[in-house]
Amino acid sequence: MKKSENDFQLIERFLDGTLSDQENKDFHARAESDPEFAQALSERKLLQKTYTEATKRIELKKQVSSVIADEKRKSAFRQKVWLAAASLIVLATVGSLLIYNARSNKSESQYAKEQPSRDRAIEGKQNKMNEYGNMDVVVRKESVDDFFPDEFTPLKANDTICFKWPSAMSLRYLTIYNNKGELVKKVTIKKKVKEYVLLPGVLKPGIYYWKFMNDSTLIRITVSNQ
Repeated sequence: MKKSENDFQLIERFLDGTLSDQENKDFHARAESDPEFAQALSERKLLQKTYTEATKRIELKKQVSSVIADEKRKSAFRQKVWLAAASLIVLATVGSLLIYNARSNKSESQYAKEQPSRDRAIEGKQNKMNEYGNMDVVVRKESVDDFFPDEFTPLKANDTICFKWPSAMSLRYLTIYNNKGELVKKVTIKKKVKEYVLLPGVLKPGIYYWKFMNDSTLIRITVSNQ
């Protein structure tokens, strides 16, 4: 175990570029002569690559969410402007009718009798507002599947974690790695199953990465005491 920890630190220093010239020379020599060490180096490079890809994926998700939120705000603003314009048109129309009726030769009693009541006019305007009240509602389709948990999911050591993925995915394995790149959990996913429950206590507090075998994208999760 001590040797594995030392090897891990040595690989990290190599990737950080902090080895001396002699240490760097010895490192390459050992990587060529020690298959187990070379395998550990290869897996660490793969972990770094997939983590970078996962980070880019998360940033892209943030950008898409920001664009959607901005479009919703613009849509809501346009809707309010449209309703305000419609209200002005209604008021202008009503005003024109009043002016026209005022110029007619009808008596005051006849004028009052034939005009629509104020309550009816208000009621009609409210009904029109209700017609457009739900224009900005976004209904999520049931066919949309997400990977879960994702980067923004807070987890605790005593939580029951439910991993979910799109139902269209075929038979494969779900794998979980710690921050050292060590495999801590491997689960066989049966056909047509789209979620797996991990009981509390399996993952200690720390940083983990989960993915499906043969996939390159790692999804980072953080388990905390609080």
